Parts: sequence; structure tokens; C-alpha cells
Amino acid sequence: MEMTATKISVIIAIALVSLMSFPFATVTSAQGPGGSGLPDVKIKNMSFSNDNPNENDLITITVIVWNNSSKNLTGLTVTFSYDGTNITTVKNISVAANSTTSVPITWKAVKWTHTMAAVVGTEKAVFPKSAISRDLKVNANPIGDPWTILGALIAVLITIIIAVAFPAILSSTKKKKMG
Repeated sequence: MEMTATKISVIIAIALVSLMSFPFATVTSAQGPGGSGLPDVKIKNMSFSNDNPNENDLITITVIVWNNSSKNLTGLTVTFSYDGTNITTVKNISVAANSTTSVPITWKAVKWTHTMAAVVGTEKAVFPKSAISRDLKVNANPIGDPWTILGALIAVLITIIIAVAFPAILSSTKKKKMG
């Protein structure tokens, strides 16, 4: 594909408009009264209710949002994801000046090792420097209790023995009656 001067100009114009509009979208929604610039807010910690879950377990993922500014913040969002796939966005979060707040969600674990992530933002944009990520290994469901499996194997074995031996027992009983 040939890049003409017109195409390059359009791409540059779109990029500049996108870059210029990003700070304005985030600033107006997520800062305290009378402030200017991006709020100093980030996620300090991410924890899991179970660090070694099996698939389909329900686990609580909790992040701690830290407001390191002198203004109260309202209208924040926290978006949770795994491997880039959105789980959910918690909206209308408020954090008092110079303090933290916990934001928990519940997630049904999916087998594999995942990069769990969370980022603070507003309805319009996210604050990329506020993001946190952590790996979580989700195990496959266990096959079952070993004693249950052993009992099932014994039952199958007895069924096979009966199925093989029963016709032989019947035929020997018939021979005795005839003889």
C-alpha cells in the first residue's frame, strides 16, 4: 500500500486529536474541585482470596486504590481483566484525599496461568500509570477422590467377571440337569 502525503497527513491529524483529547477527558471527570492536571491516583495492591484456585472456583480479587492528592476524588472506575479480556468495570468509586479504598470483585476462575490486571480511570478514559498486574495460576479440576475412583474400578471389574463367568455357570448348571 502506497502512503501518499494526504494519507500521512490524515493519520497525523487523527493521532494529534487523540493525544490532545485524552488529558481533557480524564481531568474533568476524576479530579477534586478546582484542580487541574491528572489526579495522582494508582492501584497499590492486588490480592486474591485464593492464590491457588481450581477452575470454576469463585475467587475475590481486591485492589487497593490510593489517592495521593490533597483533593477528594469521585467518579472513578476500576476495570479488571485477565490476559487482556475484560472481566468487569466497577463504577462511581470515591477516594478521600490522601487515603485508600478497597475495590473487590468476584471472578469465576478459568484454567490456565493468567495475567490479572486492574486500572483506574473514569467513564471516558483510563490512567495508564495507575495499572497493576499479577499472575495467577488456575489449576484444572481434580479428577475425583482416589477412594471413589478405586471403588468404581472394583465395581467395573466385578461386573466384567460376572458378565464373563455367568454364561459359564449357566451352561454347567444345564449340563448337570441333563445328565
